[in-house]
Parts: sequence; structure tokens; C-alpha cells
Amino acid sequence: MGDKVAAPLTLLGSGGGFGQICLAQANLVAPLPAGMNPALAAVVPANTPTALAALERTARLQPGEHVLVQAAMGGLGTQFGQVAKLMGAEKVVGIVSTEEKRRLALELGYDEVWLRDELADKSGRQFDVIIDPVSGRDRPELLKLLRFEGRLIVVGNAAQDGDQTVGTNTFWFDGISMMGFNIGLLSNAYPDIATAYLRRALALVASGEVTVPIQEEVDIRDGAQALERLRAGKTIGKFVFRHEPYGE
Repeated sequence: MGDKVAAPLTLLGSGGGFGQICLAQANLVAPLPAGMNPALAAVVPANTPTALAALERTARLQPGEHVLVQAAMGGLGTQFGQVAKLMGAEKVVGIVSTEEKRRLALELGYDEVWLRDELADKSGRQFDVIIDPVSGRDRPELLKLLRFEGRLIVVGNAAQDGDQTVGTNTFWFDGISMMGFNIGLLSNAYPDIATAYLRRALALVASGEVTVPIQEEVDIRDGAQALERLRAGKTIGKFVFRHEPYGE
């Protein structure tokens, strides 16, 4: 009783993350590192564990490889870029939608940042791993940038643009692969492994080795306005909703 903990409430459909009290699956709960601010811990699940698990388990990223990250300043993108560097990637390139996001991504540690409008002009098989949380019409173009034995990892569908058609012979002819990673399914199938990744993620963020950009802390009563800004794409970084202490 009274321990400060974190848990990925939305992964298995339990929800409740906006409430003062919530119910979490016991084997998915991880203790906070000593002295960690709970507001900072609140922004760690599930993006930082996703980056760790997807790069290790699915992409099997090796030191010296080159990585490209779609939506580099999104919730997932900010984490994939940093974790790839920690794992020894030689070069990490991001894709963003605006010049402001390009500047911020470079400040966050990306070696190079492209605007999305520039993607069609890129050529050559430059990357061993590509992380795509966006999908949409860019996905087939991304496959053309993979080196032999390169891996495109699908971790989202932010574009909501429907499935894209890719001829299966592409993977044979070019010697590449496309795989999906879903942290919710990992949590369901192997909760102990998922929780181990959450513990590692909390430790990395608490130590400052990985940064989770926080736009601002918002009173829960102003949450609707914050969500509208999020939907409109007018935010960079996470919102943390703040409650009055329970019982007051």
C-alpha cells in the first residue's frame, strides 16, 4: 500500500487513465524508481517500452545500423530515435511535417531530419531499419529505402488512410521484410516480459538517458481543450492531466 507505480492502462482495454482511481492488471504494474516525479512517470507507458521492445525483439537492431523513423516528433518517434541511439545505431534519421519539428528533432538527438514533403525525392537503399507509426501512401515509398535484409517495422496507423498494397514479390526481389509490433499484444501474451520493458523504460527516463518531451501539465477540468489541440496536430510532446489529491 502506498507505493508509487506505473502501468499501461489502455493496452488491454482497461482504460481509466483519466480518473483519480484506476484498476490495473497486477502483473503489468511496475514500481517507480526512487525519486521519480509521478508526472514524468505518467508519460512513459506505452511509447518508451514500445521503442525498446520493437527495436530489440522485432527489428533486432544491431550496433552500427542505420535507422529511419517516421513522425520523429510524435509520441513514438521521440522515443524510437533516442532508444536506437542507445542501442548503438550509427545513424538515426527522422521524418517530420514542419520546420519547427525538424529543429526540435535535431535538438532531441536525431542525426538528420527530413520533411515529409521531401520523401519522394529520396533515393538509394540507405537504412537497415525503418520505423513506421504512420502508414498511408508513404509506406510503399519507405520500402524502397531499405537495404538488403532491411526491416520495416509497423507500429501504428496514424494516417488512417487504409491499407496500402505492396506486392509480396517485393520482399523476395529486394531481400527485405516488413513486420508488425504491438505492445498490447505483447502485454497480453507475455505480461512479465512487457513489464520488464516498462521497468527498463522508467529507469531510462528517470536517469535522463531518454527524454519524454512534455508540452504541459493540464488541470483535468481543461482536458477536453487539450485533446482538441492534440487532434488538430497543434502539440509537440505529451500532456499530463493533473487531479486534485484524492479525497480533498
